[in-house]
Amino acid sequence: VALICLPALAKAYHATRQEMIERAPFIAVVEIEKPEACSFKGQHWTYSQQARAHVVQRVKGDLPEWIQLYAQENFECAQVTLTQGRCLMFLEREGQAYRGSNWGLSCLPIDDAQRVAWTSRPDIRQSDCKRPLQQVLTELGK
Repeated sequence: VALICLPALAKAYHATRQEMIERAPFIAVVEIEKPEACSFKGQHWTYSQQARAHVVQRVKGDLPEWIQLYAQENFECAQVTLTQGRCLMFLEREGQAYRGSNWGLSCLPIDDAQRVAWTSRPDIRQSDCKRPLQQVLTELGK
């Protein structure tokens, strides 16, 4: 009997906007300080980017005033990338810190005109437009 061992192949699941809102334990507008390189072994991934962030507005979940973020997972299919400045974040816990809960849509930069990279419909899985932050917060129930 010959056994053929094939490597396990996995692909990242990108939740729709609606799923992302429902599933994220924490949603907040944060001010991210300059991200730095790191090597932090989390529960599932090893992260190569970290940053401290000030929680400007809590949208969902109880977050402290300052949080530690981890990103740039060692998962080739998808990663979260932290951007210095104000962002809308969809988060879950990673030990005493936090990480994105929906890959690239976890950290959405807010530009100088207070617009967020967003999705035009609830069933979309990637950013395809920019919306005013206040409109997005209304859609999030805030």
